[in-house]
Amino acid sequence: MDRIGVQSWCFREFKPLDKLIGKLNECKFKNVELCGVHANFKSHESTGVIRQLKDAGIRISSIGVENFKGAPEEEQVFKFAKEAGCDYIAANFPIEN
Repeated sequence: MDRIGVQSWCFREFKPLDKLIGKLNECKFKNVELCGVHANFKSHESTGVIRQLKDAGIRISSIGVENFKGAPEEEQVFKFAKEAGCDYIAANFPIEN
C-alpha cells in the first residue's frame, strides 16, 4: 500500500503519536494526511512529529484540514508542510461577499 494513504482523523482515538504509528503499520499504510489531532502545525516543536513518522517509514503526504483566516502565525503551517515534504495542504478558509 505504498501509494495509498489515510487521513489520521480516522485514527483520532489513537493518541499519542506512537499509537497512531502502530495503527498505520498494522493497516500497512505508508502515507498519511496528518491532522491537528496528532500534531500542532503552528508549534516549532512539531519537527519531532515529522522525525517520528519518518523513522517509522511513514510519509506525511499532506496535512489538514486547516482553517485559515490570514493570521501571521498560520505561516508556520506552511513551514511544517514544507519541512515534512507534503504534496498538499487540505484547507478551509472564509469567503467574503
